Amino acid sequence: MDLARTLDALGVITAGDEPLPGAMSGATVVAGTRAGRAVVVKIVPLTSDLDRARSERELAMQPRLGGLAPRLLDQTHVEERSVLVFERLVPPPPADQWGDQDWMTLVDLLVRVHSSPTDGLVPLPPPDLLLPDDPEVVTFLPDEDDQRLLASALAALDPADSLPPTLVHGDCHVDNVVLDEDSMVLADWAESGLGDPARDLAFVLARATPVGARPPVEAMLDRYAGARGLDRALVERAVRRQQFEAIALQYPLYLPYLSHEAVERLREEFRALAGRIRT
Repeated sequence: MDLARTLDALGVITAGDEPLPGAMSGATVVAGTRAGRAVVVKIVPLTSDLDRARSERELAMQPRLGGLAPRLLDQTHVEERSVLVFERLVPPPPADQWGDQDWMTLVDLLVRVHSSPTDGLVPLPPPDLLLPDDPEVVTFLPDEDDQRLLASALAALDPADSLPPTLVHGDCHVDNVVLDEDSMVLADWAESGLGDPARDLAFVLARATPVGARPPVEAMLDRYAGARGLDRALVERAVRRQQFEAIALQYPLYLPYLSHEAVERLREEFRALAGRIRT
């Protein structure tokens, strides 16, 4: 794809040749301006049915995301690639620099997301989870005591510990948060749909673990349950179940990309969550 020609047709002047760090969901993200306005251009390869489905989902979601996401300004398709132009907002500090109020503001945003209309939403499939004896899980938890802890915690999990389905973001973590003046919004809605809202809260907490962030979990769950009128104990069980599954049965795929310190933080959180689940 001739990126320069495509950007020129969209009226975008790039800020430089290098893509922005932290590209969204495998996309290339380029900063620039359009009619004097700061923008980001998200370029998504459409090389598989899954890629196309995710791109179509993100586009279809845009009309219902007012105040919840950066505004989509333009879009086109070029040579099996989706090209989206969004307003450019300000990234927040790294998660390990967040204060309690930042985490509570994110909870308030998720309350708004999860209180949105659900008409026409496509149900999301359950998260892809590894099996306890998969090599990646064994590498993550090589100690036999941890293997036994994993087995007993998984046996204690109850799939009924879930919340009524809502709109969910599906990939909710601090790197997908951007700041619109004094408010937070979420970027990258390619994984969104109808699902258990505990999934968003759980993934926020799971992704915070390896970077050493310390969200005020109890206060966050209090705030969320109270704002949505949900049973506080059920909210905690639903969130902890999916947080545990994310750390024990999803994160092991990404161990090669994590530092030793980050992996140890995940192991410590695994043990803490397993202890709570078993009691």
